[in-house]
Amino acid sequence: MKRKISVILLLSLVFITMYGDGAKKVIAYVLKVRGNVTVQNGENWDKITSGYKVINGDVIKVGKKGLAVVKFIDKGDIVAIKENSTIKIQGKIKNGRIAKRLFLKVGDIVASIKKGKEGAFSIATPVATASIKGTEFGMRFVNDSLSLMMYKGVVVLFNNQGSVLVHKGESAFCFKGRMPVVKSGGVVKNNELEIEFMDARDVKRKITIDYEGK
Repeated sequence: MKRKISVILLLSLVFITMYGDGAKKVIAYVLKVRGNVTVQNGENWDKITSGYKVINGDVIKVGKKGLAVVKFIDKGDIVAIKENSTIKIQGKIKNGRIAKRLFLKVGDIVASIKKGKEGAFSIATPVATASIKGTEFGMRFVNDSLSLMMYKGVVVLFNNQGSVLVHKGESAFCFKGRMPVVKSGGVVKNNELEIEFMDARDVKRKITIDYEGK
């Protein structure tokens, strides 16, 4: 009897692991890595390299002079995580598509997001959340202040104080406890994802990715 109960419990555990809502799912992979890039594993931070499979709920930290480029497996959305940044990556898979919700705890990212249902891709910070409608943009969150630079498309930036639409060529800013504000002009971008970073010798380098390519 005990053996039968043990077998049932084991099969139940396997079923939950494979099909349950809490199952760990691969939602993206790391396309490129520069410098020290780690993923949180309990109380530890394990170093990762190019090709690392990003699991739902992973928290990735990029150190000084580092860079990590993450590509999602469904539509090919790309998020470049720049130095001194920490971000949590979450995604729920449904009908072959991933509803993505990222949380930028601190730092700087550049992203190229393909068109999709509103709300299918969002990036939250402690002061405001960006709802993505298919666009390319840069976002920075440091010292309780958020800045957003729009290169293509449109983003809804909102918090408890209100919301704004940010279009191509505009920038938006948000401070803790305040409504986001939009500023026109001053943002120029071509059709490539270009990321600048400092290498180990303090030399400025660039990685350019054609976001319409493979």
